[in-house]
Amino acid sequence: MNKRTWKIHLGTGKPLILILTRKDSSPLNILEWKNNLSKFCNNAHFLIIDVAEKFIQENGFKNFTIKELSHFLYKYLLKNNIYPNMIWGFSMGGMICQELTSYPEFQKVPLLLISTNLYATKKLQAIFSTWYLSLKYGTVNDFYRVFYPWIISSNKLPIYSLKNNITIDNFSKKKLLYCIKAISKHNACNTIKNKQNKILILFGENSILLNKEESLIFQKYMPHAKIYFVKKASMRIMDNLDINTINLINNYIKEVI
Repeated sequence: MNKRTWKIHLGTGKPLILILTRKDSSPLNILEWKNNLSKFCNNAHFLIIDVAEKFIQENGFKNFTIKELSHFLYKYLLKNNIYPNMIWGFSMGGMICQELTSYPEFQKVPLLLISTNLYATKKLQAIFSTWYLSLKYGTVNDFYRVFYPWIISSNKLPIYSLKNNITIDNFSKKKLLYCIKAISKHNACNTIKNKQNKILILFGENSILLNKEESLIFQKYMPHAKIYFVKKASMRIMDNLDINTINLINNYIKEVI
């Protein structure tokens, strides 16, 4: 268990960008992140951390909250003298990022949040509960059958077929259960309100799970945030970036670092 990857370094640029990952059930995949970040690696050095993976390796399996993961990350960053020039948060990583900005050392760090939410609305709580119950009491494939329709692009619905059996080890399954429970209770409205970090938030134009409703919540609590909907994208925005989004992100990096 302790040999599972939880940290990756990528990129040749000088500025340090901290990447906080989504709730992946597997260890970090360097090939996936090379593909996702290849368009930006000349502009920065990326430190990619799976906070939940590291937390569980050090503390074993127990219930945790997004706030606890954020505090765990905060202590790790200070202990290792890591002060990023920018932070990117994906999905659950975006939630951890929101809480991390409550600490003085990170209150002014520019943020890029991708496919994330500020709190679990009733809609999201119902969806997360379905995911949790399908994984806890069903098979892994039962879980992915109810998970993927929310993650893929809306133009692939209403029919979606999971053609291959998917297997994950027991550690990954338990980790995913703890992560789903944590995101279902996430609420950073008081934490993020009136924060003055420069912030860009990306949503997929064709995302079913996170869309206009979630963007309006961010506008309410962070009116200075820039919100952009990536054309033809679902939740996994980085998988197929269009040139406009690549230019948007690169220009944002140059603007804030």
